[in-house]
Amino acid sequence: MDNIVDGKRSIHLTPEKKEQARRRLKPDPHLESSDTPVAASSDSDYPQLPSTPLFKTPKRKRATPASGRKAISTPRAKGSEKKKEMEMEKRKVCGLLNGYVFVLTRSKVREGRREKGEENSDDSSENRVEFSLLKDSEDFKKEQLEADIKEAGGTVKESISDALETAGDPAKVYLLSDSHCGTGKYIQALAASIPCISHTWISKSIQRGRLLHPKDFVLPRGFSTTLRELVETSIEEESQPLRDLRILLASKDSHFLDFWQPVIGMSGCQQLFRLPKLRGRPISRAEEAEAYAMDVVVTDRMCPPSVLSRANALNVPIVSSFWVLECLIMGEPVPFDAHPSFAWDYKPQ
Repeated sequence: MDNIVDGKRSIHLTPEKKEQARRRLKPDPHLESSDTPVAASSDSDYPQLPSTPLFKTPKRKRATPASGRKAISTPRAKGSEKKKEMEMEKRKVCGLLNGYVFVLTRSKVREGRREKGEENSDDSSENRVEFSLLKDSEDFKKEQLEADIKEAGGTVKESISDALETAGDPAKVYLLSDSHCGTGKYIQALAASIPCISHTWISKSIQRGRLLHPKDFVLPRGFSTTLRELVETSIEEESQPLRDLRILLASKDSHFLDFWQPVIGMSGCQQLFRLPKLRGRPISRAEEAEAYAMDVVVTDRMCPPSVLSRANALNVPIVSSFWVLECLIMGEPVPFDAHPSFAWDYKPQ
């Protein structure tokens, strides 16, 4: 009732309480002089209280990728970023293989399938020499590999002879395969001293955006029948073990001739195509051998009898195509009788 009649009731403080209040409100000497001054009061009985300073809350900035938050990307933005990345990759590989010419082969044709462009002579079951074949690589995709090579500026040819004719520099001709093998292309590459490289050389070079050194991707020459082990090689090694030899290739089997004539022709040897004819006057064997010198006859079990008789008369060795292959794998001529399979009438079991 007092509040209604007489207004607000006044608060009376004892001297002790006033002193305590003054001590509590005593300004901090460490504060700067620009602090808000103490508000004055008209009532001397009330302690003077400091006015409350107003603090403005800073506006929150929108999150950006630089502040640590991921920006929301739309499908269209993602597509454009991917397109830019693909264009950058294309720029990196463009011209990477300019001037290089490649021939593609692989260790084994999948059952019921044959790659486009494969020659019958290259994969003929009768003439193809398969030795220590590794499992068929699922990652060897000829069409994709060919597309990658062409996109990088390289050229792909179907045969070793075409590749050598196309290339301005024979040192830029390579055979690509998933492993060492006995296809016609692989054997021709050995005969012509063309490096046989793993196909992963191309894919890894494109991924890095620079041409890696092929020495780290060289494939073995093949499996030696005399050593019973793989024969390794190096990119710097040039070997034509049949060079300067005089070789006669003979057979009634046209498939045999079609397969091995390119090999003999690329080996650097002197290839003979027929035995010397009999002359009108009798001559000694030494004279005939000197006039028509011949180092070896390469044939098969379908060798013409006339060739056999003339070669035996001239004491010319007669061997099978396995001897040629062993020389190419070893990188040097091997003895004619170093293995039973070198006999001309050898029949695989």
